[in-house]
Amino acid sequence: MKENVLQPKNRIDWIDLARGVGVLLVIFGHTKIPYFAAYLSYAFHIPLFFMISGICFKVNDLSFFDFLVKKIKTIIIPYIFCSFIILINLTVNDALANGFSSAVLIDNCKKLIVQRHYQTVWFLACLFICEILAYFILKYIKIKPIVLGVAVILFGISFLYSKYYGDIALPWAIDLVPATLPFLLIGYTFKDYLKTLDIKFKFPIMLICLMMSLVCNYVNIKMFDIKQVNMFFNIYGNYVLFVLSSLSGSVAVIGLAQIISKVWAVNYIGANSIPFFAFHQTLFYIINQLLGKPEFGRRLYLTAYWLIVIAAVILVIYPFNELLIRTRLCVLIGKSKPIKKQ
Repeated sequence: MKENVLQPKNRIDWIDLARGVGVLLVIFGHTKIPYFAAYLSYAFHIPLFFMISGICFKVNDLSFFDFLVKKIKTIIIPYIFCSFIILINLTVNDALANGFSSAVLIDNCKKLIVQRHYQTVWFLACLFICEILAYFILKYIKIKPIVLGVAVILFGISFLYSKYYGDIALPWAIDLVPATLPFLLIGYTFKDYLKTLDIKFKFPIMLICLMMSLVCNYVNIKMFDIKQVNMFFNIYGNYVLFVLSSLSGSVAVIGLAQIISKVWAVNYIGANSIPFFAFHQTLFYIINQLLGKPEFGRRLYLTAYWLIVIAAVILVIYPFNELLIRTRLCVLIGKSKPIKKQ
């Protein structure tokens, strides 16, 4: 595959690469590869997405109405489209197992509309709320220390909520906003600095940041008796270690992405993140239903199985995504116009 068909010219390679790494971490985290989910994938993958969103976030002179329309096109329409595909899969699977039930169909529709951490599209719901709130915060607060103060307050709210009400999932993942929005605000506040990490830091520093993230995550898991940090369930363990792990890991990936810049497949996934993010878990389920869930006793066999499944899922999503981005259907995944091959 030629590099020049990867993405439109106005895209930034390292941002796509960093986002692609985040998507792959999510995908790996949803497998049963031994220890990977607990010690690496969940250390910082969701905060990374929100920091990148902050780096890319623009308020400019847009009125709230224009901003809202833009976010409906780039987030809500993809949410509806992805939810529709997921709903079809859920309905067919249930019909094959138990016979068609309109009650089950209606129940799944309600869950996707209310969105209390349901399916992979919860991320889009949370991102939409975060970006709407970020518009007002960053439109009217121009002093960076105050913006960072807001981020700290939100972290505090998130800590208290997870401690006392963490098992209560609110509609449209609003309960996760205090944990995710600060990363967007931090990404926005330090965007000029984060965009030049490859100049100001050397490769070993990025590796140190990555190791710091993994060590903080490991200590958090072992000392505070949690299986893994999991924002989906409001599980953070020690909140200070969670924030340190998330920030250092995100900075490491952003910096390393600037140094490396291009890895075709990863850049492609990052440039077209929504289908890969939204549909991989559905495809995991379908493949496991067809093949049967592996019961291998050895970790090597189990890891090999999941690596093959991951490769198969990516290869399935790729032509589907190509169909969307090369035609007017691109609007369904938040693209403004079709991408032409060059």
